[in-house]
Amino acid sequence: MRGRRKGHNMDIKKLEILLKVLEIGSFSQACENLGYTQSGLTHMMNSLEKEVGFPILKRGHYGIRLTTNGERIMPAVKEIIAADKKLTCEINQINAEENGTIRISAFTSIAVQWLPSIVMGFTKEYPNINVEIFNGGVADTYNLLESGKVHMTFGSYQANSNFKWISLKYDPMLAILPGDYDTEGKDYFPVTEYEGKQFLMPSYGFSIDIMRVINGNNVKPQIKETSLDDPAIIAMVEGGWGVSMLSELVLKGNSSNIVALPLAPAAVRELGIALRKDAEISSIIKKFIAYSQKIVGNL
Repeated sequence: MRGRRKGHNMDIKKLEILLKVLEIGSFSQACENLGYTQSGLTHMMNSLEKEVGFPILKRGHYGIRLTTNGERIMPAVKEIIAADKKLTCEINQINAEENGTIRISAFTSIAVQWLPSIVMGFTKEYPNINVEIFNGGVADTYNLLESGKVHMTFGSYQANSNFKWISLKYDPMLAILPGDYDTEGKDYFPVTEYEGKQFLMPSYGFSIDIMRVINGNNVKPQIKETSLDDPAIIAMVEGGWGVSMLSELVLKGNSSNIVALPLAPAAVRELGIALRKDAEISSIIKKFIAYSQKIVGNL
């Protein structure tokens, strides 16, 4: 006999992950994209099905699909998630206005290179405003925005995202090579030269911007996926473990024994501010955005 489910205690996070899994369509790909192990994601989905009292997903050679009962509850699931995000946004908005707090997520490179000047200058003009910063890679920063936990994200433009986008600056992509790499006197690096080379892929979602360049030039390096951040990738390249690709902003102030060359054809990532389309933007957040535009424009 089935136990009584406790639908009112259902974890919103599990429902959000369920939608992501269905959107991706592949369990293994979902694990990779969401940062879960196969067993961890399986346990989460099994736990959700136990809570509702019936199977929601079915797997096969076609990928992942909803069961009939899963299809029945899906409209309500989407409503719950949308309502939860709307509530979180409203709460954060009220707190920002009442307590003078602006919450930002940002790529690590932007948090290091841009935000100190922006935040220090802004808080001098508005001393009663508190700015909270959460830094990380593409997935981390945009997930915080999507869930309504931050008011804005400083990151790179993501073509398939559903956010309002404010462009700030174009950041050139550079080839990262060991210090003794034979550049044949060239002051640029042909993207085609990545062909067949061991390529160290940074973590934190930089792969999205990098793969756009690699796929756009039909190049097939020997990609070695890593869990390393940008400084560690630079150290690995310096040690002769392979080559890589990072952006000019990431390399700013770096003194390692590496060669960093512009790509040919040239490639850039577009950096800016992402906002939820359904969020009300308070006057203080508008002022912060305007101040950010002014500071970055002068960098």
